[in-house]
Order: sequence, then C-alpha cells, then structure tokens
Amino acid sequence: MGELQGKVALVTGSSRSIGAEIVRTLAKAGADVAVNARTSGDEAEAVAAECRAYGVRALVTVADVSLPDEARKLVEDVLEHYGRIDILVNNVGASPRVPFLEMSFDDWKKCFDINVNSMFLTAKYAAPSMVKNGWGRIVNIGGHTQLYTQGRGVHVKGSKAAVQGLTRGLAGELAQYGITANVVAPHGIDTPPRHNKYYTDNDPKWDAASRGVDKIPVGRLGKPSEIAALVKFLCSDDASYLTGQTYFVNGGHAAS
Repeated sequence: MGELQGKVALVTGSSRSIGAEIVRTLAKAGADVAVNARTSGDEAEAVAAECRAYGVRALVTVADVSLPDEARKLVEDVLEHYGRIDILVNNVGASPRVPFLEMSFDDWKKCFDINVNSMFLTAKYAAPSMVKNGWGRIVNIGGHTQLYTQGRGVHVKGSKAAVQGLTRGLAGELAQYGITANVVAPHGIDTPPRHNKYYTDNDPKWDAASRGVDKIPVGRLGKPSEIAALVKFLCSDDASYLTGQTYFVNGGHAAS
C-alpha cells in the first residue's frame, strides 16, 4: 500500500508538464486523484488513464481556476465524486513578459487571478473537507522571480511573492485542524514552453543556453519528477511538522 492510500488529491493544471508528473506521482503513492485542465480534456484524460494504471481512481475536470465560478464548481465536482478532498496542489501559474510602462491594470489583474486568486479560491472551497476530517495538505507551486530585480514583470514578481504570504497565512490559520500549507518554488525545470498570452514564457528559443543552465551550480535543468517527489513528501504524514515554508528547488541557483 502506498503512503497516500485512501487520500484524495486535487491537482490543478495537471494535464501536462510538472502538474502531470505531480498527479501521476500522487497516484502511484496510492491517492485517488482529480486531473484538471484549463481547456484540453483529451490531455487530462490521457494523464488520468496513466494514473488509473496504478490501481487508483482518476477524475477528469476541465475548469479555469482563475475564474471564481469555475474554481468553485471544480471543487464541488471533486467533492461530489469522491466525498472528500485531502490534498490540494495548486499548480496553475503564469509568467507573462510585459514591461511596467506598457502594463495595463488588466495585465496586472489577470496575472494575480491566475497566480494567486486561483489558489485562494480552491483552498477556500476545499479546506472545509480537510477541517471535517482533521487532516489536510495544501501545496502551492510558486516561483523565484520575486527574488530578483531583473527579469519578468512587476505583476509576476508581485503575484509570486503574494503566493508565499497567502500560504503562510493558511498555514497559521489551518494548523489547528491538522492541515499544513507549503510552497514549492521550482526554477530551471526542463519543461516545454506554453503558447498563450498569459501561460507562456515568450522566449525566442527554448534550449539550455537560453534558460541559463550556466548559472545553475549543479550544471543541468531540473526534472519534473524532482518537483513531484518533494510535493509527495509534503503531502505525507512524515511532513506533518512542516508548514508555512517555501522550498526553492533550483539546483543551487538562488537561496532565500
């Protein structure tokens, strides 16, 4: 039996890349899972099929969690299907490049809707189930850009910093119910680009040189499986004393 046997995990943005690896890893550990995609149900179903091969149940959900009504409906659907949510991994995020002097308020707000408000909404709707059961794990996937003055935009830096504040607040308020909340902040992970205004890196090329491998002390890009392994640990009983923390996974590129 896996260490997460009997648990139900909802992973947002889990139809591809890091999110898909996280949901597969949790399923392999025994958790029943909900695979979420913003638009592509086919991609989500393919990941769900892989999860079912581990002998667990896998629900496919299509919802844009940056939209309040869709975030609420997503959690309601998972609760209706499984009767509980024990683990919430908020993996949705965006890093659009928009210079501050060209940035509109809509650019700012959309970035916060994706990177922060989506996490607030899913946690708000999922937490009562965790409180009821006296056990829960919330893992928010953050970033590194808030550590630097250069790169990305002020809306990305502000929202990624807000993820840490939100998570620390959740950790403090929910600890009494046996719920932990932590941030996993990847950097330099070997993932494909995303082609969408708010879900893309907009890089002219996508190779090791353009991604700054020469600045990573371990000398390589990270693997999605390395992010997933940490998330799985934070969702386990072994991590019950770890809450309100941010774990930078970056091959030694930055420390805070």
